[in-house]
Amino acid sequence: MNRFLSLLRLEYDLIWSLPFLGVVYVMMFAAFIAGHGDVTAGVTSNLQREGEAVYLYAGLGGSYYYSSVFLVVFTSYVYSKSLAGQISNGFIKTIMSYPIGRTRLLLAKLLSNYLFLLVAGLLPALYSQLLWNVRLEILGVLVTAYSVKLLFYSSLVALISLLAGEPMTSLVGSILILFALEAAPSFFWSIKIERAARIINAYTIATGLYEALRSRSWLEALVMSDALATIAVYTISPAVLIMACLYLFKRMDLD
Repeated sequence: MNRFLSLLRLEYDLIWSLPFLGVVYVMMFAAFIAGHGDVTAGVTSNLQREGEAVYLYAGLGGSYYYSSVFLVVFTSYVYSKSLAGQISNGFIKTIMSYPIGRTRLLLAKLLSNYLFLLVAGLLPALYSQLLWNVRLEILGVLVTAYSVKLLFYSSLVALISLLAGEPMTSLVGSILILFALEAAPSFFWSIKIERAARIINAYTIATGLYEALRSRSWLEALVMSDALATIAVYTISPAVLIMACLYLFKRMDLD
């Protein structure tokens, strides 16, 4: 356990310098709050919904939509630097000369970077809860959706980084692929494949959980909203991607 914690600390020292940490958190915070304020104003004036509903729909359409741009860029940058960058400059080969298993090293990298990016999305949500007095269950469903989306993006970019083996290729490829995934729900809506659009949108989990909390039959609410299918996609996919990362990394020639 101590060795694993040391790897987490090493990852922080190598990737998350204090200035970079500040940039990530400030940009995510600013995008989240700006998005929430813009959309909440419109929803409130047009629909006059109750407070938590305003937060939910404004949060989905505004806060996380605005911050998703930075989420894509920062996730791509962090994992490309941590994996492809350290493979190409020989650092991982050097650290593997110590008695550290490849599985432990890769999991430490995945976990450390995931946690820092997770906190970057949680802090503005918690601040907005204090600012707008949002009910905790509404905050919870939004945070859950953000967490599983980040897990999927992190595991996907990690695999791309291992396959690319070169930081710039990994960075550009990851950004393009993640932006394509961000645009996919809107594309499917535009061609009238609405169920596919809902299932591949991580925030269907938030709306589905919200409806389940307010329904007498929570399972029916999850099924009817397609949240159950979305949960399956965003839990099974990261598991498969992480296993692929472990398989590839354990058999990778670092020479």
